[in-house]
Amino acid sequence: MNDFCINLHFPDIPLFKEQQFLSILKTKNHHRIDPNDLHPAMHLEFNKLGLEIVFVESFFKTPFQENRIHKDAPGYTDATKINWVFDGMGSTMNWYEPKNDKVLPLQDITSIGVQYSYYQRPDLNLLHSQQVLSPSIVQVGIPHDITMGPDYRHCISAFFKIQNTNEYITFNESKDLFKDYIIDNFIGAIAH
Repeated sequence: MNDFCINLHFPDIPLFKEQQFLSILKTKNHHRIDPNDLHPAMHLEFNKLGLEIVFVESFFKTPFQENRIHKDAPGYTDATKINWVFDGMGSTMNWYEPKNDKVLPLQDITSIGVQYSYYQRPDLNLLHSQQVLSPSIVQVGIPHDITMGPDYRHCISAFFKIQNTNEYITFNESKDLFKDYIIDNFIGAIAH
C-alpha cells in the first residue's frame, strides 16, 4: 500500500441518479457537479463512514493531452479526494515533490472557478506513478498530474469531509476510514 493512490471496491452502487448523466459530462473538459446529482445510495455509503461529499467535478481528457502539474486544496499539504475513472487505458497519475524549499507554486483559477496551485516540471522530482482504478482515494495535497495515453479519460473527482466539519481529510485518515473497501493496490503502480 502506498501514500498516493489506493484502489477501492464499493458495493454495486450507481454513481449518479440518472445513468445518462455521465455521457452528458463528456461534452466539456471540466464541469462542476452538484453533489445532489450523485445517487442517494452513494451518499448513504459515505454517511455510514461519518463522511459527506461536499464538492464534485468532472474532467474529460483527450488522448495524449498535456496536463498542468498542480495541487488541490491550496494551503494544505495533505488532502484526499476520491476519483472514479472511466476509460483512460494507458494513462497514469503522477505525484511529485519540489526539488528544494525555494520552489513556490503559482496560483490560478479553473474554468469553473476553483482555485489551485501549479508548478513547472523542471522544479519537481517524480515520486510515484500509477494507473488510477475506479474508484480510488488519491492524494491531492501535493503536486500531481495525469500522463495521458492513447485513450480518452473521464474522471469524476470528489472532495469529502467528516460530517459537520470543514477540514480536508489526510491520506492516512482516508486509509483508515476506507479500510474495509481497500483492494489489491499493486495493480498499475510504478515505483520511483
